[in-house]
Amino acid sequence: MMAAGDRVGPIALASVVAIAAFWVITMLLRRARMHAAADADAALLADSRHPILYLRSFKDDPYRIDPEWDMVVRTRAAEAVAESKV
Repeated sequence: MMAAGDRVGPIALASVVAIAAFWVITMLLRRARMHAAADADAALLADSRHPILYLRSFKDDPYRIDPEWDMVVRTRAAEAVAESKV
């Protein structure tokens, strides 16, 4: 019959192995993602659209965009917050 203290060794070893395996898999996935990404030159060659240049006035620097607004549309969460303030 095993005592409770006899099982700590294998559990600790399994935990260390699991953490090490998770770390190795994470590093491999990062490296794979980096190698799978297209470089900028290839992306520019594949995209036939004309480039767009966004211009803004330096007078706008002191102004901040309301964080409740998305860049394109107002988000539902922001609308809920705005409605709760009314």
